[in-house]
Amino acid sequence: MKKMIALFLAVLMTFGVCYAETTPIPDDAEIIVIFAHQDKQPLTRQSGRIEYLDTIWIYFSDDSFVQYAFVDETPVVFSTGTYAFANGGDFLYEKTEGDYGDIIITRNAKYADGEGLTEYHSEHAYGLNTLGFSELFYGGDEEEKVVAVFAGCEKQTFNGNLLDTYWIYYDDMTFDQYACLQSDPILFSTGTYEFAGESGDFSSIVVRREQKFQAGLNLAEYESEHIYNPFEMGYVMLVGKQAP
Repeated sequence: MKKMIALFLAVLMTFGVCYAETTPIPDDAEIIVIFAHQDKQPLTRQSGRIEYLDTIWIYFSDDSFVQYAFVDETPVVFSTGTYAFANGGDFLYEKTEGDYGDIIITRNAKYADGEGLTEYHSEHAYGLNTLGFSELFYGGDEEEKVVAVFAGCEKQTFNGNLLDTYWIYYDDMTFDQYACLQSDPILFSTGTYEFAGESGDFSSIVVRREQKFQAGLNLAEYESEHIYNPFEMGYVMLVGKQAP
């Protein structure tokens, strides 16, 4: 995975990429945890003004990570690198009590305004329970594995508003959808999916919701079936086994 991340980084820097690219999930690693939050990642603009961007962190089982952030409403690769734990740390910060320990984040690339993803080095230790992120997926206690994560800015309708949303698809043909009603991504819908058409990939899928967040009911039973092409709808595949 580290070699693939390095190659991915080299391609981005060569072409000065400042838009979203799909990070492949390699055969020898899995997504182990996903964190996201709104208005969380600071970005210093060329003017000197600081913006706080919506961001999602995706950690792989080979101790590497990729971070995306929404720059001008487009998810871009914001940083890449590796992670390690200290002081007994782990990803169970919402599931255990006591000393949560630290995670040590070492970045080898970071997004710069006007430049895109550039070489960068930093190392910081954080207490995961103090950062305020929402944990969208933790693979340590789940049998299913993530095969794709999509993101869309202002894509999910709710009470007349358009919400930022993340779709997480699993290898058992189920999905979880999260939407950002305020600052915390919440579980917005669940259900099953299957590939449609001749492509046999995420360019055409049948989505069947079994639960959906509804005003006054929160997450409640719900039935719907739709055929989608996420790419034509403006969604971005952040990571996936089947890159577009």
